[in-house]
Amino acid sequence: MKIGVLAVQGDFAEHLDTLETIGVEGVDVRRSEQVAGLSGLILPGGESTTMRRLIDRWGLRDPILELAAHGAPIFGTCAGMIVLSREIAGGEAPILPLLSAASWNRSRPTSMCRCSAINPCMGSSFGHPSSSEQDRTSTSWPGWTTAAW
Repeated sequence: MKIGVLAVQGDFAEHLDTLETIGVEGVDVRRSEQVAGLSGLILPGGESTTMRRLIDRWGLRDPILELAAHGAPIFGTCAGMIVLSREIAGGEAPILPLLSAASWNRSRPTSMCRCSAINPCMGSSFGHPSSSEQDRTSTSWPGWTTAAW
């Protein structure tokens, strides 16, 4: 089994290290031809706007969508989840709209994402934000659970 980790920007090295630790072959994906033959793909945390631009610039969008269309699991953490969301608040166009979720980037100077929303039809919830985090959120969707980290 070969699992790719999108290595255009963000915390890709940590994901590759974890895959090695558990005995799975990890591939750092920077070029479109590296997507072929993968069993799955991880989109790491980082800065979602930069990731989105590099995915397009380096021609990775279509190969990743094709991988997903063939049933390969795609996993996103933080910025990776934003990149996978079907809806991004603030008017950003989705780039890899594979996840039935809406998200928004609550960036701070460290460029870390702060909140995302999970559609209840997905069958899981990551919990509710702390009251202080709830106060900082500006968007909500009826019937959605807010997950903060």
